[in-house]
Amino acid sequence: MRQNLPITQNEYPIPDGSAIISHTDLKGHITYCNDEFIAASGFSRSEVIGQPHNILRHPDMPPEAYRDMWSTLERGLPWSGIVKNRRKNGDFYWVKATATPLADQSGYMSVRVKAGRSEIAAADALYGRMRTDPGIRLEQGQLAPTGVLAALGRFLPHPSLKARIYLISGGLTALNVIVAAVGLNATDHSRNAYSNAVRDESRLIQQLALPPDDPVRASLQRHAEASQGALQRIEAEDASTRQWLIGLGLSGLLLAAIATVQLIRRLGHSVDAGKRVAEAIAKGNMLEPLPPASNDELGALIIHLAVMRNNLHELVASIRNQVNALLGNARELSSTASDTRVLADAQAESASGMAAAIEQLSVSIDHISEHARESRELSETSGERAATGSRVISHAVSEMRAIADSVNLTAGSVRNLESLSGEISMIVGVIREIADQTNLLALNAAIEAARAGESGRGFAVVADEVRKLAERTANSTAEITTMIERIQSATRHAADDMDEGVKGAARGVTLADEAGGTIGSIQESSSQVLGSVEGITLGLTEQSAAARDIAQRVEQIAGASESNAASAARITQSAEQLEELARTLETLSSRFRIA
Repeated sequence: MRQNLPITQNEYPIPDGSAIISHTDLKGHITYCNDEFIAASGFSRSEVIGQPHNILRHPDMPPEAYRDMWSTLERGLPWSGIVKNRRKNGDFYWVKATATPLADQSGYMSVRVKAGRSEIAAADALYGRMRTDPGIRLEQGQLAPTGVLAALGRFLPHPSLKARIYLISGGLTALNVIVAAVGLNATDHSRNAYSNAVRDESRLIQQLALPPDDPVRASLQRHAEASQGALQRIEAEDASTRQWLIGLGLSGLLLAAIATVQLIRRLGHSVDAGKRVAEAIAKGNMLEPLPPASNDELGALIIHLAVMRNNLHELVASIRNQVNALLGNARELSSTASDTRVLADAQAESASGMAAAIEQLSVSIDHISEHARESRELSETSGERAATGSRVISHAVSEMRAIADSVNLTAGSVRNLESLSGEISMIVGVIREIADQTNLLALNAAIEAARAGESGRGFAVVADEVRKLAERTANSTAEITTMIERIQSATRHAADDMDEGVKGAARGVTLADEAGGTIGSIQESSSQVLGSVEGITLGLTEQSAAARDIAQRVEQIAGASESNAASAARITQSAEQLEELARTLETLSSRFRIA
């Protein structure tokens, strides 16, 4: 026998109302089990399907219990008993098991429910005795009776109910015949005894040898004649009674036989009809016609079978209708759960991507905020520099105005210089004329000295020197004239440039004023920009905090989406299990023929 080890002393409690169901093939291999079976055994479904049923056998169970169970089932009989099974981890649990052959004879079915504590105690004590005494036997889960009659009962055939009725009827008929025979025999014996007594009395009277006229003889003779008449009457009545008894006996036998046959036919018809209906119900056929119910116990059995069949019919029809809806709902739920899982995965992925994007946005906002702070600092610096530039431009405007004034003064001086150059040119012209006159006079003096001869030689030298001086003066005046012309030309150009400079200075002053105004505007704008940058910085700080909060919420959404995906996966698994359950119910309900 298979030994499943190890074992523990921990009992697994079977929940109230739990029904542990399994099917096996004819060789005892598990072909089906429900969820309660899986929960109680501790095995997974894949670990038990296809395995021998003794995978649950506990070492404390005696081999006789399983021998009796399989022997009973192989004879097509139901078996019921208290069983101790072993769980996968070595724990144990007690159940009240009822095993029957399947309706299609393809295997066996076992239904187990929670056993009571008194039943467990009695079974545990019995199995303990059986482990020490291998001679203890079980029959259909119960302790087998002992003794000669019990031993004979195991080997004698078990007649059917019809045969038992025939045997009982035949026995009663035989008993009636025996009683009638005994009665007839007793009547014959009484009649013979009375007849012998009368004959003995007649012989005794004859042997007395009394005189014919003796009154005693006459009295005895009358008594003998009366006895003889009574004997004749008794014999006549006995013959009539015998005929009546024989007639009544034969009539009783005939009536008993007829009644027995009718009773057997009636009982047989009712029993066969009830058996046929019960077999049809056991095979799942709810369409077998019911016989009329009689007003007796068999009629009550037919009524109860009809009620049971109607209840089963209603139950199976309801199960079939619900199974179709359940199967459709399970498929829809499975499809919806799959779609939900896909959407949840996509949502989780999108949420994760969104969280990453928001995190990058938060980082970008931090960078922008940092840049905004730098811009604010630059704006402050620009404002300060604009203020400084405004002051510098104001000072430059003042300086340019002073320069313009100086240029105007210089232009006036240049114009005065031009005027003086003209006067100098006039003086140089006079000097040139004087030089020309002097040169002419020197020439004349030289001519006169030449005329004077030797006495005029000294004067000629002087005249020559005067001529040379006049030439040099003429040359100098020419140079001075050229120089004055250049000075006048330069002065005119300088004056023109001075005019342009004055105009440029005026334009510079105007532009400087405009620049000052622009710088003032820039300063004002810088102040506004600074305020805006501060507002932007504050807004960016708030947006950064909001972005982080959104990122956290998106992460929570991503976590929730992942949880939803996991829940959708569990729902998908549950839907698959529900669909499998619906198919199982459909398979089970298909065993019943209701239409």
